[in-house]
Amino acid sequence: AQSGHDLCARALIEAGAKIDAVENKQWTALMFAAQGSHDLCARALLEAGAKVDAQNNAGVTSLMLACAGNHELCARALLEKGAKVDATSNEGVTSLIKACENGHELCARALLEMGADKDKASEDGRTALFMASMNGLALRNVSRPCLRQAQTIPRPQCVGTPL
Repeated sequence: AQSGHDLCARALIEAGAKIDAVENKQWTALMFAAQGSHDLCARALLEAGAKVDAQNNAGVTSLMLACAGNHELCARALLEKGAKVDATSNEGVTSLIKACENGHELCARALLEMGADKDKASEDGRTALFMASMNGLALRNVSRPCLRQAQTIPRPQCVGTPL
């Protein structure tokens, strides 16, 4: 799954490979597929019953990894299988915060369409809007949808304000 060989992944699944086996940092094959934008592998794993909301040792889910890398097809496949849109990592970061942090409008829109909490803040107080505003690329790509949807702009504990 990490390399995107969906036919190999399907053959292993058919041979009875443990779909949700983890490596030492608790990463699953689905997480590697999502991070690598291997949507065909991700779909094969999901069809075989992979745990859509499994978390690694940092509390990161496959959806967070897909959104951090702007892998919209993987993100949508995970959302279709019921991924928790507002799951949080150990630091309170959501998939929407990761998408906005990296300026990934397509993933941000997919999450917002599925009802992501646009005002949820991480443990240090950063919201999706704050992260979208951190740099010019993110501001150009994501701030408009986040701004249109934002109800409140809580002040982060870490630094200043998003605007």
